[in-house]
Amino acid sequence: YLPLYYLPYLPLYYLPYLPLHYLPYLPQHYLPYFPLYYLLYHPLYYLLYLPLYYLLYLPLYYLPYLPLYYLPYFLCTTYPTSLCTTYSGSAAGSSFEIRKQSAHANI
Repeated sequence: YLPLYYLPYLPLYYLPYLPLHYLPYLPQHYLPYFPLYYLLYHPLYYLLYLPLYYLLYLPLYYLPYLPLYYLPYFLCTTYPTSLCTTYSGSAAGSSFEIRKQSAHANI
């Protein structure tokens, strides 16, 4: 009978009996040049990645202007003025309301 919580410790128990000294050097020890690395990180590829970086950071550039975009909504919710009441609701700024205003102004 072996309890289940002993199972992770079994490899640790057999570790001294494994012939690790027979293993050769790992490739990272005797291969200093990686062709894929030099292809992907070639200086010319940095120019190729520049538009990608720009697209990735574009939302980050517009993040500070987000409060400014939502400022009219917050102002209308806190202090409902005449402008907020006329242009509020699901049909705010619709063509029907614009036509109604233009008809009222006799344009």
